Amino acid sequence: MTAALPMGGQKITGMADPTISTDGATKNYVDTTTGAFFSTGDVKLTLKNTADSGWLMFNDNTFGSATSGATVASNATQALFTLFFNNLSDTAAALFTSGGGATTRAAQVSAAAAWAANCRMLLPYTMGRALGVAGAASGLTARALGSVVGEETHLLALSEMPNHNHNFSDIGHSHSIPNLNSVAAFTGSSNTVAYTTGIGNYATSTATTGITINAQGGGGVHNNMQPTVFMNAMVKL
Repeated sequence: MTAALPMGGQKITGMADPTISTDGATKNYVDTTTGAFFSTGDVKLTLKNTADSGWLMFNDNTFGSATSGATVASNATQALFTLFFNNLSDTAAALFTSGGGATTRAAQVSAAAAWAANCRMLLPYTMGRALGVAGAASGLTARALGSVVGEETHLLALSEMPNHNHNFSDIGHSHSIPNLNSVAAFTGSSNTVAYTTGIGNYATSTATTGITINAQGGGGVHNNMQPTVFMNAMVKL
């Protein structure tokens, strides 16, 4: 061939699959090759709001057979159902009967039996959460597949505060109020200072001058969120 071959909208048929880099590729070869890019249980991030064909959005909903009563009820989900049944715990991907009642993997015995009973399964929680890698790395806590940990905000308890003192001065005398892990009193010069424990208010006062010093915090929670960009995720059926 020394020029283009106009096909007039017709197909080239009867081709064999390619064997070297310069061979033409059949549709079967392309479909088989690209289909191997992802397999059941693989996850990809996306800015789409609807799952691609053969995928399921990770949206904290349930899935199962066509008669399971799940949010996504489709027989196409069986391979994913089996994978989750075998690889995830009841805590990570809870199992329910077709009527919506709680059940367990032990009660259902096997993925095949649970599927035949039209059980439905809850997708592992991912919405609004950062994604981490499961396992037991050196020096870190072991994390199971599909497990969920952490909190977006946290209110410090007294036991979580660093051990520290509070200082104040009155009439040229400096006094140090010990840490707030216990209740006590002390005397400096002619002034008695008393205090109470707690993250909220505590007060000090002198017996002779009536000085009162209040030290307090807002008592609010602190934000645990790292800088984050949010996307959707979908899982391969």
